[in-house]
Amino acid sequence: MSLARSRRTAALALAAVLGSMAASGAAVPSPQTPFTIDVIISQTGQSAFQGQQAAAAIAAVESAINADGGINGRPVHFDIHDDETKPQIAVEVGTQILARHPAIVLGPIVQATCNALAPIAGTATVEYCLSPGLVPEARGYVFSSSASLVHVMPAQFRYERTAGRLRVGILVSTDATGQRSDKMIDYTLHLPENKAIVPVDYEHFNDGDISVAAQLARLKAADPQFLYVSASGTPFQTILRGIMDAGMDKLPIVTSAANMESGLLAPWAKTPPEALTFNGPRFWGTATDPDPRVRAAIASYHAAFKRVGAEPTPNDEFYWDPAQIAVDAYRHLGTSATAAQVHDYIENLHGFAGIAGIYDFRTGDQHGLGDDATVILQWDAAKSTFFPVSLPGGVALHKVAS
Repeated sequence: MSLARSRRTAALALAAVLGSMAASGAAVPSPQTPFTIDVIISQTGQSAFQGQQAAAAIAAVESAINADGGINGRPVHFDIHDDETKPQIAVEVGTQILARHPAIVLGPIVQATCNALAPIAGTATVEYCLSPGLVPEARGYVFSSSASLVHVMPAQFRYERTAGRLRVGILVSTDATGQRSDKMIDYTLHLPENKAIVPVDYEHFNDGDISVAAQLARLKAADPQFLYVSASGTPFQTILRGIMDAGMDKLPIVTSAANMESGLLAPWAKTPPEALTFNGPRFWGTATDPDPRVRAAIASYHAAFKRVGAEPTPNDEFYWDPAQIAVDAYRHLGTSATAAQVHDYIENLHGFAGIAGIYDFRTGDQHGLGDDATVILQWDAAKSTFFPVSLPGGVALHKVAS
């Protein structure tokens, strides 16, 4: 029998079976409906730049997961909800989602909205915040993406110190992100390795300010060797505009990876600051990774972005790895898993290869990554990309070479 005839015979047989089931009143099987995982993202508001990156990464990871069989053969769909970068909207959206009793919710993507959602989620749902800035309670039901600021910020200051810059000017927002940054800056400056670093001026600003000229004037007068800026999205644009207007474009600037977005930086592409650096992920800007498991994860990541026609960004680890970890939990536990089961699974997860490195959540820090997950990246405005200027952990490359 030919292959074509065999297929026609099989199709006719299946039709006959389905017809018989329908005639007898039996349920006719239908293609599996996708399993939905809710994701809260700031698609509008001050963090819309980040939200656009997050949405693209979520679409790519959905494509990759389904190409890899979904959850035990069932397709996955990540349902995106906009919190408008407003804590009160995050609570409203979160309340609607939590009414359906999901085991896990991904997002939001900034600290303030993550903090707003955590109390209402409690232990009824696992919240996987898609911001690295959060420092969740150990062993709690909140997890946070990428490496903790306990590892990230020391790497940023380690880069500047090993590059020979010790006088720092600091500019921090007064929002939840900034308040957390204040604590982490204090922690970082008091590390024994940083005893030689001197903060020459420390300024604050409100996210809604349309100018930071006064703060920058005081910072400029203090004559720092580098500037640390804690702000993201539109407020960071306000600061960068002020820096350029104040003639501080030669001053090295260190800021959050949340600002590594070509659209956000586009206004300064022709006349960029001389050295704008960010905490970046291990997977960005290197041809290979020493761990074959991480190399495989990175290859899958690049293939998925190519498949959906999206442009990779250094921030993709904030979204890609948590989505993969959530799906990994469901693959092992089943889609009917409870929040407690998902929590316990992630809490004990180790040896998991993501694009940011090998995860081990047994430390209890709720991030699962350490010092080696962070490299320092510098903006190349001419090429609209970012390149590494440090080793994993933050030691300046030229310091190593000298």
